[in-house]
Amino acid sequence: MKWAKRVAISASLLTIGWLGGPIVAALALAAKADHQFEDFPLDAHRLVESYRETIDDHKLFLTIAMPEGGSECGYEAEDLFPSYFGKQGTPQQKALLEGYETMEFRRRDYVDEGYFWAVAENLSEDFSPYELRFLRRCIEDTILTNVCAAKVEPYGQTVDRYEHPLAQEIRADEEAILCTYVDGAAARLGFELADTEKRNVF
Repeated sequence: MKWAKRVAISASLLTIGWLGGPIVAALALAAKADHQFEDFPLDAHRLVESYRETIDDHKLFLTIAMPEGGSECGYEAEDLFPSYFGKQGTPQQKALLEGYETMEFRRRDYVDEGYFWAVAENLSEDFSPYELRFLRRCIEDTILTNVCAAKVEPYGQTVDRYEHPLAQEIRADEEAILCTYVDGAAARLGFELADTEKRNVF
């Protein structure tokens, strides 16, 4: 069933890429891959969320990386989406680029979310449920926010953002989703489909 669902999602995304535009790309959010986090520690994840919402921006567990414009899916990005690089593109290319950016930022949200859950899992191994709840409330509601946040901060370095087990699953699913959209956009623009071996999505 999961295989059949992925085939259906891929077919719909290929069509979305063919049609193009940010609105139809946004519809793809309803067909996103199912990343299951139910088995992960909820108290620890709530602590991570509280930490991220409370502390200074420079301490956030977050990767800032710009989209690659389709090159991560094996295309010459400047040919596919020239306006992304400040060059003149057709209205159709610009509309397809907006759809690509919608899908790309969505993908990065999932990568980050998987990373947060992996950090939460490590926290749950070192702190009891009571300690996790105490730290969360301390960060949210007391004058000792910075003291309690300091207990959480080092855990951002305990997980390799792109290599922990959950990241591998997310990367595979999200690569398929993003690149299927880009394939549809490329077909719409008259480009030859790229070799899947050239994909390099992170």
